[in-house]
Amino acid sequence: MFRRASVRLFGRRLSSSSSVCDNPFDRLTPLPKTGCSVVALGQPTAETHPHLVRDKQCIPGFTAEELSKRRNAFFALLCKLEPSAERHIAVIPSATKVFMTEKIPFSFRQNSNFYYLCGFSEPNSVLVIHGHKKETPRSVLFVPKHDPANELWDGPRTGPSRAVNLLKVDEAYGVDEVEKFISSYPTAKQWSQRTNFPLVDHLLKDSEPFDLAIQKLRLIKSSAEIDVMQRAADITCESLVETIRSSHPFVLESQMAAKFEFECRIRGAERLAYPPVVAGGDRANIIHYIASNQCVMANDMVLMDAGAELHLYASDVTRTWPVNGKFTQAQRDVYQLLEEVHGKLMLSLYQFEYYTLDDLFEQMCLLIARGLQELGIVDPKLTSEAELRQAGYQFCPHHVSHYLGMDVHDTPLMPRRMKLQKGMVVTVEPGIYIPRKNAKVPMRYRGLGLRIEDDVHLTRDGPRILSAKCPRSLLDIEGLFK
Repeated sequence: MFRRASVRLFGRRLSSSSSVCDNPFDRLTPLPKTGCSVVALGQPTAETHPHLVRDKQCIPGFTAEELSKRRNAFFALLCKLEPSAERHIAVIPSATKVFMTEKIPFSFRQNSNFYYLCGFSEPNSVLVIHGHKKETPRSVLFVPKHDPANELWDGPRTGPSRAVNLLKVDEAYGVDEVEKFISSYPTAKQWSQRTNFPLVDHLLKDSEPFDLAIQKLRLIKSSAEIDVMQRAADITCESLVETIRSSHPFVLESQMAAKFEFECRIRGAERLAYPPVVAGGDRANIIHYIASNQCVMANDMVLMDAGAELHLYASDVTRTWPVNGKFTQAQRDVYQLLEEVHGKLMLSLYQFEYYTLDDLFEQMCLLIARGLQELGIVDPKLTSEAELRQAGYQFCPHHVSHYLGMDVHDTPLMPRRMKLQKGMVVTVEPGIYIPRKNAKVPMRYRGLGLRIEDDVHLTRDGPRILSAKCPRSLLDIEGLFK
């Protein structure tokens, strides 16, 4: 018998109701009394990983029915892109295992498009979706066959027959049969994705890329996707709060990076969504600073841009705070301006259907310039909106937003000039950067680099901030140190 218990983890007591992991044994389905045991596959299942895969789900967070709907919708988009073709065949390769040195692999991360369409977690696999344009397509998965020698080193493989049962694809075979299968449809319109998978690239030299179709599909999130992204954001926010609280004068940037990753992992994240930016002082003016090899001086601020990845869905949050827990007056001036800019951008998103991401960027540049004029940083003689936008751009050279989903910079082929739609998830991330070498700015503001970033789900009721758990206001951030 298993009984509910709390667990002490690195000095912290986690109850069974904690977000780290509920009690999985409460949801285990008893096995038949025949002496049989649960079979481990090459990925989590509801039987082997009840803390990850819920009842009726085939992979963490999602049902086989949802994956099937995605494949059908994807095929329909391909037919619209090439309506003259009677038959279509789309070949979607998985990621391949990559080695950092002899026999030492990097941690494997599945190809986003492949996982989105079938949910299979193993490398060196191929999904084929094919059919007549007027019929429901068929999905065929080609996976590594069982191999006791390899499984001794790398763990169990799912194999073709169990892949069909788990993911509800129509057929599955060994990956060595994919070439013969594709060759049997010589007249079908071929679609594929360029990868480092030699077998697939060799077979599909004349195929068309399907990237536009899959990105259109991935741009609008289902309710199940939002649930996973909300959990990823919660993990990020809780971990960031713990990291802020633990910071202090002369703390190492690497220590804060390690603290954040630790907090994410004990809450269930598989990995970080991207290398975090942990930048103290003037280093915050290096937009993609990832060295994290300095200590933070007593009166400096820290800019941290980081996110957890959960079930292949990313979060992306940035906060800036004084490492000693108290903003100086100069830091306070610029931070309060940035708060106001962030707030006004969020207000605009209550009418998001009238805006594009590029519209938000232009609005941000204008707001930053006007605010910096009041602080004596931007020339007060500038009056036209064009001049002010250009001036604001000098202090925030990155865009204010991008789409978010399975990838941090999700669906990059979707233009930022398109009108925003319900179901999208976007970031809102205004920043103000004043390098120490900028001699045109009053001395007290030099060396300040700030950004506030949140993840926002666009709903019929307006924007919903997925990352709301992480304090954003100046007073709330200072309150974390009390």
